[in-house]
Amino acid sequence: MKEESFNPTDEGLKSLAIDPDVLAKELAAEVQGDKPALLVQCGDKEYMWTWSQFKTVAKSLHKVGVQNARWQISMAREMGPFITATILAATVGSAIAAELGTMSVSNELDALEVMSIDRLSLLVLPRLVGLALIAPLLTLVCDTIGIVGGAFVAQAQLNVGYEMYLTSAIDALRPTGLIFNVPKDLYAGLFKALVFGVMIATIACNEGLKTKGGALGVGRATRASVRDAIIGVIVLNYFMTWFMYQA
Repeated sequence: MKEESFNPTDEGLKSLAIDPDVLAKELAAEVQGDKPALLVQCGDKEYMWTWSQFKTVAKSLHKVGVQNARWQISMAREMGPFITATILAATVGSAIAAELGTMSVSNELDALEVMSIDRLSLLVLPRLVGLALIAPLLTLVCDTIGIVGGAFVAQAQLNVGYEMYLTSAIDALRPTGLIFNVPKDLYAGLFKALVFGVMIATIACNEGLKTKGGALGVGRATRASVRDAIIGVIVLNYFMTWFMYQA
């Protein structure tokens, strides 16, 4: 057995399956200054720690665990839907506004009306349903990429093992809601994405259908569509978060 000063980034720590929250709570009642040394085995290494050293390690682990949990929760609840909605507003929303705006200034919408074709059911409804369906799916992709990317950052910057990070992600997203037997943060984020998709499609179609003034009007409609959609996403996100978590 040998005595070594312990650094929380040592390779031996990565082999420990430690829940930082539980460890910190258990130590809170025990750690009171320097007490007799404690022998701890990490993999094939043995360390002789004082209680103050062990307290430092516990605090470090607790901090890492809290940071991981916050990142995964915020990704599923806030960042995933928001990033997805912003991208959809800037790409799909602008494309819809430009397409319908071009049809408006070239009198194609008037031609549909002459032929007694409902332009809402033909042009608006498919786009609205499509965005409403694709937004939650893309949000799942965004959540997955964000959480997996966080694992690489945690490994590179904080020396947190992938297994510990994955365990933290599962524990953070485990609590279920009252409505569905799935993680509340997950279905809350997907519901937000659904609402954002409907709103983006509605704004884009509205701006496109009322376009006037030729090519200049199409540009203005596209710009207004992106601007209004992003502002709407920010405002709606605030109120939906308040309703789901504070009301």
